[in-house]
Amino acid sequence: NFFNMCGPFSATTLTGGKIYDSGGGSGIYNNNENCNFLITPGCVQKIVLKFSAFNLESSYDYLKVYDGATTSSRLLLNATGSFIPDSIVATSGKMLLVFTSDGSITNSGFD
Repeated sequence: NFFNMCGPFSATTLTGGKIYDSGGGSGIYNNNENCNFLITPGCVQKIVLKFSAFNLESSYDYLKVYDGATTSSRLLLNATGSFIPDSIVATSGKMLLVFTSDGSITNSGFD
């Protein structure tokens, strides 16, 4: 299963899959993105997010990951730049991803 987190579906209850930014698996993301994607598999308490690629405009475009369903939940990751983050683990049974980009310069993004 593949999900474009900036596409028409902003959530999944599946227990596995790949999540991409608006550029998909092989393109660049768009300017002025503000996308949320919620993972709520229901029967699973521990959610693991692994990155195989990460390249955002440093200090201007960000991916934030929360251990819960809202931005008030515990922040697990606030990433920018091209360093591939370590695996992220949410233990609340829900994980919220928030991706933002500014109005200029886009890169290959993440998956």
